[in-house]
Amino acid sequence: MEKVKVGDLFLVKSEDGKQFIGVDLDFTSEVSNRQGGVFVLDFLRQCMNSAGWTTRTVMDIKETTNAPIEKRGDSEDDQVTEAN
Repeated sequence: MEKVKVGDLFLVKSEDGKQFIGVDLDFTSEVSNRQGGVFVLDFLRQCMNSAGWTTRTVMDIKETTNAPIEKRGDSEDDQVTEAN
C-alpha cells in the first residue's frame, strides 16, 4: 500500500485554550487545486463513515504510558473536555 501525504490535521483550540473548537487541514503541494481539496475532503468523509476504516485507523495508534485517558466527549456540542 502506498500512502500519499496530502495534508496535516490539527485540532483548533479556543482563544483561552480550554476547549477544542474545530479541526483544520493544511494541504500539501500534492493537492494542487480546489477540486483536489474537495476530492480529499469528500473521500475522508466517506472513509470516516465506515466503521471498519475508523476501527483500523484507531487500532494503528501506538499508545504511550503518558497518553491522556481521562477525556470525554460532550455529545451536546461535540466538544472534548476534561473529565471531572
